Amino acid sequence: MGEHSEYSPSQLERIIACPGSVQLCRTVPKLPTSAYAAEGTLLHDYAHQALENWEKGVVRFTDDLEHMSTVYDAVNYLHKEINFGTHGIHRFHELKVAMEEPDEIYGTLDFASVSPDRLDIADFKFGRGIKVHVEGNPQLLAYLAGFLNMIKITYPKSYDKVMALPWFMHVVQPRLDHYDCVHVTPRELLEFQGLAAKAVRLANGTHPPVYPGEVQCRWCAAGAVCKVRLSEMYISQTAALEAFADMRENKADLEELQKVLETKEEMMQIFKAIEQHIFLELSKGTKVEKYKLVRGRSNRRWAPKVDFDTLLTNFPELEDRAEDLLDTKLRGPAQIERLLTPDRRKDLEEFITKPLGELSLAHASSSKEAVDVTNPMEAFKDFVD
Repeated sequence: MGEHSEYSPSQLERIIACPGSVQLCRTVPKLPTSAYAAEGTLLHDYAHQALENWEKGVVRFTDDLEHMSTVYDAVNYLHKEINFGTHGIHRFHELKVAMEEPDEIYGTLDFASVSPDRLDIADFKFGRGIKVHVEGNPQLLAYLAGFLNMIKITYPKSYDKVMALPWFMHVVQPRLDHYDCVHVTPRELLEFQGLAAKAVRLANGTHPPVYPGEVQCRWCAAGAVCKVRLSEMYISQTAALEAFADMRENKADLEELQKVLETKEEMMQIFKAIEQHIFLELSKGTKVEKYKLVRGRSNRRWAPKVDFDTLLTNFPELEDRAEDLLDTKLRGPAQIERLLTPDRRKDLEEFITKPLGELSLAHASSSKEAVDVTNPMEAFKDFVD
């Protein structure tokens, strides 16, 4: 089992809906980890620590009260719903699981428990965006199938007993105060396994089908380069505009304008994805005829190690105006510059540094100078330690 699977449970909803997305995603640059994803990883780690130490009462693992409260709400829900104190209960945290068939589907299950009268699995969602529901959820069903497969391999003597228990799946979203739970039958799980196996077979085929849609395209890494999706959007945009061709008067009414406006959200999503894709290609050093990377505006700031004492040592004439140099912290170069005579301002330059502006995408006709990227990390050197 590798570290990451392109058929991970979290990707299954997209893969089942659009098998062709798998091969297409292999052709595009990997997106940088977002701050939201990094925070989600951190909170999952906190939740794991809280689960491990819940009975000990040792759940203070961070000074961030919002993070603490979020994790406490998540674990407290499971504690009340499942009752960690049940005699004979066995709990599993951060467990690697893989489906028996197809075995390409594997990932990390946040929480599972088996007690004498029930089996539970749970997935933590720490975002503030969309509510996730359990009913028919491919990610949770894949985790359940993988957990049962783990029981079959690791605890074969207990497998039949576990298969006879009622199974419950939970989604835990404390920041949205959303906690969802459903009972899953063996028949429902079997039907899902057949659907997942078919999707993987199609995805691994020579010409896997591509089916664009709001759900599967939302987080698809290849959304910017999918010709089928772009073609469908072009057709829908054209259809929204076709009524204009028959207008005797050159003024669209509100109904016609609404038809065009209804395409805005999806079109903006596509434009954003395309911009991001071209940005990543340029940041690798790929030449793109009509676009380039440029630096945005940035403000001057003090060079490293320049502080109040440094300025007074080098500019003693400022000592009588010391109160003008500080505003809780040392004021910026432009403000200090105004306190000096013109002939002394040039001497201030060696104490000042001006960082590069943030990279952005601009049309080739822009008057701004293009950034020549010869090293992929050059584009992000101001942001990556």
